[in-house]
Amino acid sequence: MLSIDAKKIRELSCSSAEPKDLERLCEKISQSEFLKTSELFNMLWGERNLFDDCDGKVFEKLLCEIFSFSGISPIFKNGVFPFLPNITFEFVAYSLEEGPVIYRFMERLTKDLKYFDFKSYFLKQNFKNTKSYVFTISNNSVQSISENIQMIGINEIVDVSSFELDELISKLEGYTFCLPPKIEVLKTHEF
Repeated sequence: MLSIDAKKIRELSCSSAEPKDLERLCEKISQSEFLKTSELFNMLWGERNLFDDCDGKVFEKLLCEIFSFSGISPIFKNGVFPFLPNITFEFVAYSLEEGPVIYRFMERLTKDLKYFDFKSYFLKQNFKNTKSYVFTISNNSVQSISENIQMIGINEIVDVSSFELDELISKLEGYTFCLPPKIEVLKTHEF
């Protein structure tokens, strides 16, 4: 059973949220028992007007919180790898088993998907076990894109409103997430 701290929800909310609406949501959360991650996400997404003016940022915040509740942390924002200095990855976690696990949260799948696919491919050239996931709320787009576009770097496009999120969270919970190790760029002896 999943639980969520109502205090965290208050921290995510925007200042324009009505206090009574926010308290109602916090009470609803504390009294609910969520068996699946997707149930929790769908309930919070339905109340997104309490959080922010920009749905995309809310989408990112909610998924990061859900990952954190599931033990998938730390997650780093705007990560840059030394071998790819001009490429920024929006969200990165590091697991002992797979190395970098990169995420892209897209409320709607757009042309940025192909760009993220290329970035994922380049990262996999340096870290062979890298996992790359795109999370979206747009189920029709997932089916259409999965059938029509050849992905070279992305491992999976996940519809967060479905069982796909639950399956992936279960899989990721099996990894040990930690801070990435320090990488020596050059090993040498003094001359």
